[in-house]
Amino acid sequence: MMKILRQITLKYPFCRGQAFLGKILPEVTLDGEIKLKDDLKLYSFSSNLDIITKHSYYFGDFDPEISITLKRLLKKGDVAIDIGANIGLTAMVSAIAVEKEGKVICFEPISQNYKSLCDNIKKNVLSQVVVNQIGLSDQERVVSMWQPKEQFGQFRIVDSTNNLYNYAQESQIQCTTLDKYLEENPVQTIKVCKIDVEGHEMNVFQGMRKSLESKSIESFIFEHHINWKICEDPLFNYLRQYKYNIFRVDKSLTNVNYVTLGKKPKFMSNPTPNFVAVIPQSEAERNIISWILK
Repeated sequence: MMKILRQITLKYPFCRGQAFLGKILPEVTLDGEIKLKDDLKLYSFSSNLDIITKHSYYFGDFDPEISITLKRLLKKGDVAIDIGANIGLTAMVSAIAVEKEGKVICFEPISQNYKSLCDNIKKNVLSQVVVNQIGLSDQERVVSMWQPKEQFGQFRIVDSTNNLYNYAQESQIQCTTLDKYLEENPVQTIKVCKIDVEGHEMNVFQGMRKSLESKSIESFIFEHHINWKICEDPLFNYLRQYKYNIFRVDKSLTNVNYVTLGKKPKFMSNPTPNFVAVIPQSEAERNIISWILK
């Protein structure tokens, strides 16, 4: 039954509805690799019970709107950064897009995720991917990250100890800033920087002031949970300070598009928490606007 359902779910390009289907589809019970989209495979993952594993098995992807946006923004020879790479789903998509002539720089501090990430990159023969076992923040420091119960492999920084009853495991991780990393490992131009750090996004952005000032990063894809009507927000205002234009990612059942901040999403009553920030008049902005106009 599970294999029959998988044949159906893999066939259709579900951009919307995965969360609902993921709740009602049978749990994954398998040992071995999972076939993904783009002729990629997931060789190593946290657990059969993890939501990332389940979505990868049934849909061949976890965040289709992120994967599709990465493919639209990246091309052969580009450099991409993946902050919060987890087990490598978006890093592998980026690697396919930039090809062997490009480069994907990953950051994943959690040991079990890092091991799976390295294994998946190696076995998919993606030599253009560089993996760093370190976290990014607003300064060099050690932080505590906690694993939510029943969500294997997904860690986050918890600001208040009052909420720790929802978490099962603590991990101490070393953090640096993106600016410091790039000082030690220079990259002239970065096409896309994807950030998914479970609520620590503002700190990560604050650790790349020099990169923002120099406009060495052309575009960002990041997660930020906020109502679609809200345009004034500390994170948005911070990016505007460096003259970035921001769009919310919107998706229908089979397609992904973008809307300007404050504009009601066309397809979703419950919009995605994903955004794209671009340098004005850049190739990335022209790319995003071309999709809006379609």
